[in-house]
Amino acid sequence: MRDTVKAFMGCTWALSVFGAQQAISLAVQPGTKQLQRAREALDRITAAATADFNETSMMAYKTGASLQNAAADVLLAPLETVAAPFMTVPAPQIEVRMAAPVGGTSTRTRSQGPVPAPECPGWGLQK
Repeated sequence: MRDTVKAFMGCTWALSVFGAQQAISLAVQPGTKQLQRAREALDRITAAATADFNETSMMAYKTGASLQNAAADVLLAPLETVAAPFMTVPAPQIEVRMAAPVGGTSTRTRSQGPVPAPECPGWGLQK
């Protein structure tokens, strides 16, 4: 039992140190090459962790990963729009849907720029 508890603690500590190492590497030496190295290292760790998953664990992992990826796409889209002229890696195309003021929907991709806020008289700052 003691060895199993130590193994759990060692695994979580190793992942924490690994994450810190990747963050420090990106901060000290930013760039596309370092981003690629970090992504590859993180993918290897993920593959090693998921290799022993049973069917239920894999379904839970895929569901969580899908939700996290969608959240990251939404949260990072504005940054990619601002940084796009300086990026050396093409930004992913994402679709944003927003209710239009009078029914319908407004759809734009990242390359078309940000979706303008709908005009709602009496809401927000007055001109």
